[in-house]
Amino acid sequence: MTVTAHKNAMNHTHFVEWELSHLEQLILHMGAAAQFPPAYWEARVAGLSRQAAVADHLARIERLKKALPADELPAMVA
Repeated sequence: MTVTAHKNAMNHTHFVEWELSHLEQLILHMGAAAQFPPAYWEARVAGLSRQAAVADHLARIERLKKALPADELPAMVA
């Protein structure tokens, strides 16, 4: 792996970590998240699940999926 490829991989992992932390704060506490429809959060989590590669990130994404309202879960695709 080249230095540039390694740096890009680290930046991507950092982005996924930041986005996961952000979504956890909003979805798991649903304060500010309540102003957006559940489909919005479903799309955000689904998009992040396509980018995650680290086992911890994948587990946290599953936790977020379970925290979404039950009526939105059938439409979610991993």
